[in-house]
Amino acid sequence: MRSPFAFAEQQLLQFIISPHKLLINNKQLEGASLLNYGGDIYVPLRYITEQLGGSVGFDSKTGTISVASIK
Repeated sequence: MRSPFAFAEQQLLQFIISPHKLLINNKQLEGASLLNYGGDIYVPLRYITEQLGGSVGFDSKTGTISVASIK
């Protein structure tokens, strides 16, 4: 398994690509890498939101992430 790396506050973090499956509305999604760090699974917010018909935005001036759904 590949292990991506990231730096946070001068500390090297090692994430493990998780072998878990991602289901949304009982449909398995392909193409999304799930990461495991310290026993927690991290999922790609933008990918999942867009698969559900929503959108994700980022305001660099305020550092705000916004998630909108379509009803």
